[in-house]
Formats: sequence, C-alpha cells, structure tokens
Amino acid sequence: MYSVDMIKLKSYPDLTNYKGQLDKTYFNQEHEIIISELIGLDNYLKFKQADNITYWPSKKYSGYRHNWKLEYPDKNSFYIGYRHNAEKFDRKHQLSVKYNPNKLEIGFHLGLKELISKCRPICVTSVDLAMDINKNINNLVIEKPKHIEKYKYWEEKGAKTHYFGSRKNLIKVYDKAMEMGLKQGYPLTRIEWTIPVKNNLINKAQIRDIRIYNLGGYQISIQSEKVDKTLNAILYAVMNGYDINYLTDYQRRKVKKYLHSAGTLVDIDKDLMLKSFYDYLEYLQNGTSWNQLIN
Repeated sequence: MYSVDMIKLKSYPDLTNYKGQLDKTYFNQEHEIIISELIGLDNYLKFKQADNITYWPSKKYSGYRHNWKLEYPDKNSFYIGYRHNAEKFDRKHQLSVKYNPNKLEIGFHLGLKELISKCRPICVTSVDLAMDINKNINNLVIEKPKHIEKYKYWEEKGAKTHYFGSRKNLIKVYDKAMEMGLKQGYPLTRIEWTIPVKNNLINKAQIRDIRIYNLGGYQISIQSEKVDKTLNAILYAVMNGYDINYLTDYQRRKVKKYLHSAGTLVDIDKDLMLKSFYDYLEYLQNGTSWNQLIN
C-alpha cells in the first residue's frame, strides 16, 4: 500500500487588507487577525475556545515570523508558518502549511479546507511518500542504502526506527503497528521517503533505493562441514534482530548471500509511489470534492 504521509505547501496569499476586514474587539494581537484570515474567523474562535491552538513567534532567519500548531481532539494536528524572516518585500508574504493527508481530510477537518484554499495555486515543496509492509519489523533485515552516510537507529519501548540520510532527504523505516498502539508483534512496518519537490514534480531517481529482506520465518540451511563459526554467529545475531548496518563491509556481503537464500527482497514499486503523489496533487489542484464544502 502506497500513500502520501506528509505534505508541505507554499503560497503567497494576498492578506494586505486583513486589518481592516475584521472587528478588532475579537483580538488582542496582530497574529490573531492573520490566523483568522487564513482559517476563517469562526474556525479560529472554536480552536481558541477549545485551547487547541498554539502560537509562537520566531526571529530565526530560516524560519517564519508567525507560527501556529492547530490540534484536533484526536491529537492530530497541522502546522502553519507565515511571513518568512528572509523576505524583503512587504505586500504578499510566504505561507507554509504542513499536514498529514493520511490523518487529516481537507473537506472535514475544521479550518483545513479554508486554509488550503488560500494556498492556490498549489505549490508543493516537500512530500513524504509511504509504503506499508504487512510484516513485523522484527522479521525484516534493513540494509543501509548506498551513498547515504548518515544513519541512526532508535528503539523505545520495543518500537524500532531506522533513519537513513538527512532531514530533507530522509528514509525512515519503523514499527507502524507500535505507533498505532497495536499489540506487539503485529505485522505492520512502514517505510517513508522524504522528497524535496520542485515545480510540483518528482521522479523515480529521487526515490532512493533501499534493500529490505523479508525473512518470513524461513530457516537458513548451512552444511555443517562448511560452517564458518564466526559467520554463523553473526548470521544468527542478524536473524534475531542485530542491526546489519553495524557489520563490516566484508561481514555484510557474506551475510547478504545467506539472506537471499533465506528470505525474499521486499518489492518497492516506485511507479505506484509516484502515482500516489500525483493523484493527491490532482486532488489538491482540482478542489471540486472539498472546496465546495467551504460555504
């Protein structure tokens, strides 16, 4: 299963008249007027009354002057940044929106459809593409992709996560079942690729290759007279959860030969991944199914 797991949009909405359009008695600060224009006055007041909106200013050069996190009762949320601190013009300011389409539906989540309508024409700057594997992460051997130097492994309360690459071009493999609160050992692992987007275009070359072996409960057969005791111990450790990426290049090559005989290489269909992105982009650009719900 392939999907868009996170998306980041950029636009320059015309809010030059926002100060004169609303009754100042509703607001104590300028940023309240701005967010009311972006998501709608009634929606803002509902978020504020429920105490589900967090605001913070920033002077960081690479960040935004105004920042908001808006949260729903189910704890899902989205981010808004407005007026980039590197801007040098005064009329239209940059708007940044980040949310997870797998968790938030534009046509039904409070304020989101009004906000996305302010992002037209749609300009995607970053996307996370996801692939779900119906196997528990403990039955998978995940090999660090070539030409990626940065690697981090994290484990907390039995939930394992592998990070490959940098934040702007990242591959993340983690125990999705544990994240969803399912019982330990449930067969669900997710791979996510964070991909920078330019001119609303991405291609297969941007989706970095990663090798994941599904052991699937298979047993490795080694003829006793040819057993390399050191290799056998290393192989046993990998089969029982030791991270293959911590092996030397020589050890990893040897182990991979046996992995090919013991399990199967997980198939990653980049064409379907691209389709999931372009289908969602078309949904955003069209807007017929959700924009009509604004009024």
